[in-house]
Amino acid sequence: MYRLLFVFFLSVLSWHSLAERVSHVEQQLDRHTQLPFLIPSEVMLQQWLQQLESQPDSASWYRAYSLLLLQQGITQVKGLEAKGELQALLERIDAQALSAQAEVYSALAELLLYHQHYSTALELVEPMQTMLSELQHPRLVYQFNHQIGRMLKANGQLEEALTYFLTAHLEITQLNDGQTEFRRQFLQLHMARIQSRLQNYRYSRQIASQALEVAYREGFQVLLAELHLIYGAAIHMLEGPTDEALAQYHLASKPVEGMMAGRTQMMALNNLGAVHLHRANYEQALGYLQHGVVIAGQLNNEREVHVMSFNIGYIQVLQGQTETGLRQMEQAYEAYKAKTTPVTQGIMLGHLADAYHAAGLYEQENAALRQHRRIREKVLEVERDRVYSELQVQFEAQEQGLRIQLLEQESLLRDERLATAHRENLWYSGLITLLLLGFIAAMLAMRHTRKLNSQLQELSKRDPLTQLYNRRALHDVKQQGGDLVLLLDVDHFKQINDQHGHDKGDTVLAELAQRLMNKVRKEDWVLRWGGEEFLLILRGVEADTAIESIQKVVAAVCDQPIAELDVSVSGGAVLLRDAEAMQQVLKQADLLLYRAKELGRKRILYQADHQDDPVEVSR
Repeated sequence: MYRLLFVFFLSVLSWHSLAERVSHVEQQLDRHTQLPFLIPSEVMLQQWLQQLESQPDSASWYRAYSLLLLQQGITQVKGLEAKGELQALLERIDAQALSAQAEVYSALAELLLYHQHYSTALELVEPMQTMLSELQHPRLVYQFNHQIGRMLKANGQLEEALTYFLTAHLEITQLNDGQTEFRRQFLQLHMARIQSRLQNYRYSRQIASQALEVAYREGFQVLLAELHLIYGAAIHMLEGPTDEALAQYHLASKPVEGMMAGRTQMMALNNLGAVHLHRANYEQALGYLQHGVVIAGQLNNEREVHVMSFNIGYIQVLQGQTETGLRQMEQAYEAYKAKTTPVTQGIMLGHLADAYHAAGLYEQENAALRQHRRIREKVLEVERDRVYSELQVQFEAQEQGLRIQLLEQESLLRDERLATAHRENLWYSGLITLLLLGFIAAMLAMRHTRKLNSQLQELSKRDPLTQLYNRRALHDVKQQGGDLVLLLDVDHFKQINDQHGHDKGDTVLAELAQRLMNKVRKEDWVLRWGGEEFLLILRGVEADTAIESIQKVVAAVCDQPIAELDVSVSGGAVLLRDAEAMQQVLKQADLLLYRAKELGRKRILYQADHQDDPVEVSR
């Protein structure tokens, strides 16, 4: 009997000791792991695996072993081998061991993202989404959401990515392990990246600025370079190649102390080259770009090599090495276009068209512009505006809530000792007060939600810059025969942005929108159709007065400088004969617009009927 009790006692002690070891390893893993920036060393992970050797099927063991393979896999030599080992690890896990599976999926996703195998990473999204619906552990729920968001973002699915980042942002509140501020800043970094990709540069600058403030306050060195890069890019796009943008790129080009130069430094060097290119400092630009190519080669990053080779080719064209430069730009674009998003393809085609123009090759310029236009049709501006309006509001609301929660946590920690002495006496009155406050807060929240939904409905149909209606509002237009459909495009708008910054470009668009609104009647419609394009629907225009109506619009735009710049437009105009034929008329107006550009811009082509020849209306 005593022997039995003794054995039982030893078993309890052994189990208790094992539980302590597992708990200790988990605490160490939490302390030393913050994907994707902080991964424990190989030596530390081997030590923890030894402590867990009696539990080879536990989630903790799989977590440590997955991180060990990830650590080995981020060295270029071991990359593909580690991927295969992680996939083999998944096959041996019991189907019911959800947490163990999640740890391995998380490490595999991180490995693919690190090596920029974005299309392969996208294949993990569906199984991770399925697991996410069953996961209970707050850390894994947060981790899956931000990794799925990053994989979607890398593949150009920006709206879906934002949704997952917003969910991860909410999950931060469930984690109380001392890394809340870091996670919050990491998500801000991704939000700033996406807003930059969506060309919402003001919002990107705002988020990056807030994150930089926290990074310096909290000492988060690992994120500083990329935040400076994003902040500098926003300033560059909004204000042009200014000294402030240059200073931010210089800060981004410096590696974190103790670390080798990486992708962020490489991109900063590319952007430094771009600033000096715009300033016609070609030799300085080449120096930065060539340095960036060297780093890209060290990182085996072919994508960025193509980008910088493209920019080097552009400089060669501007320096008179036309044939060599254009060939390099064309080769770089062909190699890169399959690996990037339509938005980036469009940007590169715009620069290629500029290079053809500088070389006097106008036929090739028009071909590049035609291709650019086809790509732009895939990236509707209405999507950018909708994401900007709806998800920005959600993120700002969540960020405000998280800031309040952090302040509340700090306040609770500070006041808890004082509150203890009074807790019993104030319990009932406090409870009543809390219930009343909760009821009031719930009523206010419901009222605010209804108001917010109403605002979102209106915002989704409004362009945030010009306050004109956007493409979505076309469904509200009651089309009728006799409408004159006029599609306008600002000539050489890319050059305005490149030379003067997007702030100046936005000013041009806003003032142009106002002039158009002042020129039309109340029953007419003016919509921002996308980018620098505007759609006018002029009601009840007779065929014999259509040209006069077009001339009035052209005069409103072109007779006086806009934002101190001489601005002209090209356009296509078609008379709507049948109310049901709007889509066909829009397509015809678009073709006429492009024909006007091919003829040298600064003109509008008007076609009363599809069988008639277009009539040219010049400035």
